[in-house]
Amino acid sequence: MFKTDPIFWGASAVFVLMLALFAGWHYQYWLALLIIPALLRPTMASLGAARKYVDERQMSLHYRSGNVGFAVTLLMCVFFLAKLELEENHDFEYFAAVIVVGVAAKALFHVVFSRNYREGATKIILVSGLMIALFSIMDARSVGGMLMSALPGLAVAGIGLLSIRYPRPVGILSILAAGLLILLMVTVGQRNSPSWWGLAVGVLLIGVPLVTAGVCLLLGDPPAAEEPGMEGK
Repeated sequence: MFKTDPIFWGASAVFVLMLALFAGWHYQYWLALLIIPALLRPTMASLGAARKYVDERQMSLHYRSGNVGFAVTLLMCVFFLAKLELEENHDFEYFAAVIVVGVAAKALFHVVFSRNYREGATKIILVSGLMIALFSIMDARSVGGMLMSALPGLAVAGIGLLSIRYPRPVGILSILAAGLLILLMVTVGQRNSPSWWGLAVGVLLIGVPLVTAGVCLLLGDPPAAEEPGMEGK
């Protein structure tokens, strides 16, 4: 049975609005936005905004089904990425961006919820670097070309490993490197590639994870709360 609470009525209103917009303009992306009412309840509950409307059993179900759905989505992205790459259609890069952003977002929110900033930052840098290296070698036609294409991503992963030993210096380095890379993409990259979409994807893939991880490394982990009953011991 449906729970007729404020989340239900809000999702229903969004659903009706999307259908009305599609009927009026006939653009398919209005139907794509129907994912908003479908994900509204679990997303709000995960962010702590509607926990009183979701019990523990529902939270467990949302967690399990969400992980399965996330895995299926990434597998479909890999399938279409491989299909477009075999057809020599460079639109496959957008699916690569979805995969990297999805994995990085999952790692980021794990950091936020666990408040283990430094460990999470290391994971974000490592995963982002390895994913960038993986997708960079797809256009390479030789072993040497693959190594050269993978170097930037491997360098990012190397920075992640260094952050275990030197968190604050690597945090500053990550933010500076992200700023430099974004500047190069906006200036040099814009002259070589007229597509602003490609530049936006590059900024998103490189800039956001590095800046986020750098800030987390600089902030450090919050002090652990004292256990009840420990005062005065």
